[in-house]
Amino acid sequence: RGEDRQVGDGTALERLGGTGLIVSVTTDPRRQLAATAYSETVVTSQGGSFALDGELTYLPAPRLELQLVPEITFRSGDARFVAGSREAGEYTFGDLRAKSVSATLRASYTFTNRLTLQLYGQLIAIAEHYSNFRSLAVDPAAPRPVVRLDQLTPTAPPASDPDNEETNLNVSAVLRWEFRPGSTLFLVYSRLQSPTLTPERDAQLDLGALRNGPASDAIRLKLSYYWN
Repeated sequence: RGEDRQVGDGTALERLGGTGLIVSVTTDPRRQLAATAYSETVVTSQGGSFALDGELTYLPAPRLELQLVPEITFRSGDARFVAGSREAGEYTFGDLRAKSVSATLRASYTFTNRLTLQLYGQLIAIAEHYSNFRSLAVDPAAPRPVVRLDQLTPTAPPASDPDNEETNLNVSAVLRWEFRPGSTLFLVYSRLQSPTLTPERDAQLDLGALRNGPASDAIRLKLSYYWN
C-alpha cells in the first residue's frame, strides 16, 4: 500500500506491511481510582512501531478530580520524505527513528456550584532522527509516480539536516465564578515554554532544555455578562 500525503504533491510512497498486536485494559470507571491503558505494536521487516497511552483518574474528595494522561511512542525503519521536488527532478527519503513522550495533568476543584478552579499542565518531548538516505530521480513532466522502496538508491544526506527535537511545556489555571445566572467572570493564568532546539548529534529527547528555555506568561480577565 502507498501513502500519498508525505511528499505533498500527490506522489505516493510505498509503505511496508507488518504484523500488529493491540492490547487494551480498562478498570471500573465508577471507582475512586480508575484507569485505562492502550498499546499498539507493529513489526515490519525494517523495524516497527510501538505506542502506549493511558488515562488515570482519581477522586480523592467529592469536589476534587485529578487526571493523568501519559503517552509514549517509538518508530523506526520507516522511509520518510525529507527533501527535493519534482521541479528539481529528485526526491530524497530517509529512514526515520522517532521517539516521543508526553504527559497531561488535569485537576479541577468545585468550591460551590458557581465557583470552580481548573488546572492544566502538558509536557511534550519529541525526537526525530533520519539515516540511510536514498533518492529517486523523477520526470517533472510525467504523471505523479508511485515510489517503491526497491527503486530508491543511496544518496548523500540533504544540505539541511532534517533531524528534529522539540520540548514544550504548557500550564494554565482557570478560576471561574458565575456571580449571577448567565454572567461569569474568568481569571486565567497561562505559561508556555518552548525552547529552540538544534540537534548537534542524533536527535534525542531533551527534557532538560526547559531549565534554560524562554517562557511566556500571561494573566487574563474575561467577563461574560447576561443582560436581561
